[in-house]
Amino acid sequence: MVSNPYSGYPVTGSWYDHVSYSAGGTDYPLEYGTALPAPAAGTLRTSGGSGEWAAGWYGAAGRRSILMLDTPAPRRKPAEAAPPEGGGDMVAIVFQHQSEFGAARHYAEGETLGWSGASADGADYGGDVHLHVHGLNASGQRVDFTKFIGPTTIPQPTPTEEEIDMLFLIHANDANANPVNRYALVGPGFWFVTSTVAVANNLATRFGSTSGSSASVTWAEWDRAFKAAVSSGFVPASGQTSRTV
Repeated sequence: MVSNPYSGYPVTGSWYDHVSYSAGGTDYPLEYGTALPAPAAGTLRTSGGSGEWAAGWYGAAGRRSILMLDTPAPRRKPAEAAPPEGGGDMVAIVFQHQSEFGAARHYAEGETLGWSGASADGADYGGDVHLHVHGLNASGQRVDFTKFIGPTTIPQPTPTEEEIDMLFLIHANDANANPVNRYALVGPGFWFVTSTVAVANNLATRFGSTSGSSASVTWAEWDRAFKAAVSSGFVPASGQTSRTV
């Protein structure tokens, strides 16, 4: 996930405030030499690259480093119109005007990756003392990193009754036994069946499988379906273990 370790500071330059002089960013009034915690896990670049991907000393940006995120972060809030934001996930976070870089290596979320400063135009005090931060998408377009704060995994929506009925919870009649209702759940890569082979055959027909031995569903789908099924009154057969993730 991506957090904002600078949220306790007031914003002295919003994304919109940058419209007249840059492609966007957020400014925080961190004192000179304040440690900068990593907002997410990733690998820090302190040199090389060009344009928006340039790290190291870079003109008015001063000492600029780029944290390449281990996991791209999805957008949580609508994009700003001005300056225009890039689309898609955020893949990197950029820190400008630092007084000192951390080592170019992998960082866990919360580890200090640099120190705030006032560097700009080749001088340690070439500008005002503050931290400027913004994100980048895969195309190297700037994005407002504050719009990406939150868990990386987006919670799954509540499944509809049709989803439960058609894909996961099978309410079948066992033709080879007394006419009683039987239940089965489909899990990742296997059938989770509470009755005889007749129900497995029923499942095979429903899912277009000739073997009746597997189904292609994700863990997230399985988790959603199982919880929904249990809340609907489904109880696994005696001796079987409920399986969630």
